[in-house]
Amino acid sequence: MEQKIMLCALIELLFHRPPSERQLSFESISQAVKCPVDHVELLLMKAMSLNLIRGVIDQVDEIVDVSWVKPRVLQNEQIKTLSDRLGDWAKTVEETSKFVEKSTQEIVV
Repeated sequence: MEQKIMLCALIELLFHRPPSERQLSFESISQAVKCPVDHVELLLMKAMSLNLIRGVIDQVDEIVDVSWVKPRVLQNEQIKTLSDRLGDWAKTVEETSKFVEKSTQEIVV
């Protein structure tokens, strides 16, 4: 039961972070899920084996780079957060598109 609670806490921690900021140290995970640092790697492997997350564990540097978190039922607040992230992403894509368009005009001319 304790491990399930830690897995839920891990997923919640990762869900609230933007995908570009999902590289975490074992220490920060340890503090967030309330477990010893030496148990974090096992917790991450368990989460990966259950297909809750995907990523790469760097045991030497004690960091994990999470590339995917399993979707789940969202509460209204979480839906709003996701909507805000999508809005930010769309704005970034639009700015990048304008930059590329402007840069290519200079090359063509």
